[in-house]
Amino acid sequence: MENKIIIAENHTLTREGLISVLSSIENCIVVGSAKNAEELNDLIKSKNPSLIVLNPALPNLSSIEAINNLPILIVSNKNLFVKEAFKAGAKGYLHKNTEKEEIVFAVKSILKGLVYISPDATDLLMQDNELSALSKRELEVLKLLAQGIPNREVAKLLHISNRTIDSHRSN
Repeated sequence: MENKIIIAENHTLTREGLISVLSSIENCIVVGSAKNAEELNDLIKSKNPSLIVLNPALPNLSSIEAINNLPILIVSNKNLFVKEAFKAGAKGYLHKNTEKEEIVFAVKSILKGLVYISPDATDLLMQDNELSALSKRELEVLKLLAQGIPNREVAKLLHISNRTIDSHRSN
């Protein structure tokens, strides 16, 4: 089964680059791209996407919360939107200076139901008071996962089981 991806990016060069990178992922197909919120809404209605790759500064986009219950990967040139993105339900966050391999890893992770946070955005999230409810170990796991380290490797590094990693991720 192919995962359908919509790219919502108002900068042509970035949009074309994302199309190229995401089209190369096995079992993924870019079913459309939008340069404003109206085009995005039309594509969502007609294409039933598995994932939306979204620039939160898309023209006429009032809120990413308006994109009901769809997995969203935020791609931005500013880390200003990190906290807002996750509060609104985004499943991933990348800075626009990200390498191709990280983009592919993030998309694959989100399509598996996981959350992906770019390492350069992790520190901003760690400063959030809402994360103070997490244990020291949960924060440690979060930082390692945000660096793109797979669950198995994090478990080995911290000498804990994969099941414990899953529990920490859930928290």
